[in-house]
Parts: sequence; structure tokens; C-alpha cells
Amino acid sequence: MRVVRIFLASALASGAPCQTPPAFEVASIRPSDGHLGIDMKTYPNRLSATDVSLSQLIGAAYGVDRWQIAGGPAWIASDRFDIEAKTTEDLDSDPDRVVALGRPAPRKMMLMLQTLLADRFSLKVHPETRQDNVFALVIAKGGPKLQAPKDTTESHIRNGRTGSPQERAITYWMEGANVSLDQIARELKGHMGRPVEDQTGLKGNYDFRLEYGDDSTTGNAPEFLTAFQDATGLRLNAAKGPVEFLIVDHADKPSAN
Repeated sequence: MRVVRIFLASALASGAPCQTPPAFEVASIRPSDGHLGIDMKTYPNRLSATDVSLSQLIGAAYGVDRWQIAGGPAWIASDRFDIEAKTTEDLDSDPDRVVALGRPAPRKMMLMLQTLLADRFSLKVHPETRQDNVFALVIAKGGPKLQAPKDTTESHIRNGRTGSPQERAITYWMEGANVSLDQIARELKGHMGRPVEDQTGLKGNYDFRLEYGDDSTTGNAPEFLTAFQDATGLRLNAAKGPVEFLIVDHADKPSAN
């Protein structure tokens, strides 16, 4: 199993010569009233976040999933904040981007967010590799059931639900169009909350669709792993492997401004 790599950009973590890390020129942090809902957007020279926890901010800043964050006080996951931060740099054309809270964001802006968290939350973190639960994506008995792509002009994996938005979901669904096995493994990583490595040996791109249920749905669809294997002819084998975590050594609540 490959180790899940954490994006640590500090000179200490990278071994690079010590230099001043990039930082926002102006930033405000306030407790959130929650009326706008969780969101984080980046603009050419501004970051705006609403109703976000420190754990979510750490995940965005360091490029990790929340299950990879360990340690720290309980409030880093429960307390919510609104943040507005500005820089004089125009980062809109910067091609070096990462995914932060589900959206592409300039990597340099996430480095600025690391600096902001260190300054205002007194955040101290370090990476640590541990033996933990991982999954291997393999071909199930009977062989793969993936379909040849109907359309090769675009590639995506989408998730949704059936039923009225005002009521409990009847079922959930996941569909992939013209996707590789690496893309499927990355999607499963987010769904399972653990690393998933493609060990199928399958090349090329495929289509698939599955429908599943859980305790939050009202229909009789099979649970996710069963539905996934039935639809794709692939399965996830549980194992132990090296997983890199980001350990929170220290964090303080910021004063509002």
C-alpha cells in the first residue's frame, strides 16, 4: 500500500532552507452564527469561509481529509468560524492548484492559510505515519462488469439521491462516466474515509452506475459495498498499511476581530 501523502509546505517539513512563509496582509476571524452554511471560496486575492471548523480549515490548508487529522482539543471539530482574508497578490492565474473543501484553490493561498492558522489559532501540527485500515480495489469473482464509455468527451463521477429534497432520501446513487480505475479509487477513498489503492490491473476508462441505501434512506436498496460490487464486478479488500496522519499538537481559540 502506498502512503497517503500530506501536503506540508513549511521549511521544517520539506527540509528547504528557512524562509518567510507566504501570508495574507489582512484577515478577520469571527465566531459563526451558522446562518449561511458551510462554504469556502477563493478569489484572485481573497479567501472567504463561512461556518467552518478548524478541522475543515486544517484539511483545506494541508490537503488532507478530515479522517487524517488526529489530536487536538474537541472544539477544533465543533466550533465554527467565519473568515475573510486578503492578499495584494493576484493568484487567479496561478496554475498550481489544489482541492480545498471540494473546490480548486491556488496552492499559494493554502500556504497563506497555513500561516494564518499558525498566527491566529497558534496551530502546531506534525505528520506521522501509522499502520491503519486501508483498502485494496480488486476484481471480484465473476470478473469486472464495467461498461465501455458511451461518451469520451468528458469524464466525471457524480453522486446524488432519489426522492423529494424535503424528505428522507429513498436511495443514494453514484455514477461514473469515462473514468479510470485511479479515479474510481480516489472516489472510494472519500466514500470510505480510508486510502484505496487500485490493484485491479485494468486499463482504460469505463462507465458505471450503482444505487444503494443505508440507515438514512427509506428504500430497500443494498448497502454501498454490496451495490458497488454488484454494479462493477469489483470489491474492496480490507487490510492494514502505512497511512500518513496530521497530528494537531496545539491549538487555541482565536480572539474575534
